[in-house]
Amino acid sequence: LEIMYQNIIALAFKNVSTVSDAVEMLENFDSLAKRPLVKDFVHKRAAEMVYKLFKDEIKEVEETFDGHDKAGKGPPPMPFSHPQYGGLAIWARSLIVRIDKSKSAIEGLYFIPEHPHAKDALDAYTKLRTALDNFIVNTCFSHWKEEIDKMDSQNIDSKLEVPVLIRSENNQQELPPSINGNPLFTRSKKNGLLESNFDCDLHKVMIEVSYWTKIQTLGFVTIPHNVSRLLQRKE
Repeated sequence: LEIMYQNIIALAFKNVSTVSDAVEMLENFDSLAKRPLVKDFVHKRAAEMVYKLFKDEIKEVEETFDGHDKAGKGPPPMPFSHPQYGGLAIWARSLIVRIDKSKSAIEGLYFIPEHPHAKDALDAYTKLRTALDNFIVNTCFSHWKEEIDKMDSQNIDSKLEVPVLIRSENNQQELPPSINGNPLFTRSKKNGLLESNFDCDLHKVMIEVSYWTKIQTLGFVTIPHNVSRLLQRKE
């Protein structure tokens, strides 16, 4: 009977794909296990399957992160509307949420005695979590802040004082090279039409600020005052 029960447990875990589901299943098997041999199998072999699933999750996230952070592959796939630095920070934050969810599930293994695989799994989590935190603060935010520091506060204020809309024939601004060839942004020169006269660089800053405000609420960074006040004048 013990062998049959062990085979059922092993077979059940083959169809589990998430750490939270594995922990829930392990807890159910633990509550049903009464005989010492079955109880020992649950606490050792079945728990090992759960920790292996957790380590596989950490490894997959780490490869996703390292694939874009170290391999020179450029930024990860992101919506076109996401800003350069804030978008990367949100992407890294999504990876943190993913591993934190699995870590929270692992913390639910209160009924399992200290397992030999627990320390390695938690060390791998801590290492990756630290790397993601540093990426947000020391890479994304630092690079963006360097660009902000180059901007003159008085220049920002002067750009906010210009009319938001202007007649197309009076608009002397050039489109940024990145969108100059895009037909969606091709400037019409027909007389009498209205065009946006808002500074493109300032618009990029405002989008970045809106994204970094979300990150700031999580305690990662503190947005410089000279740009945070831009949100107060957003309308």
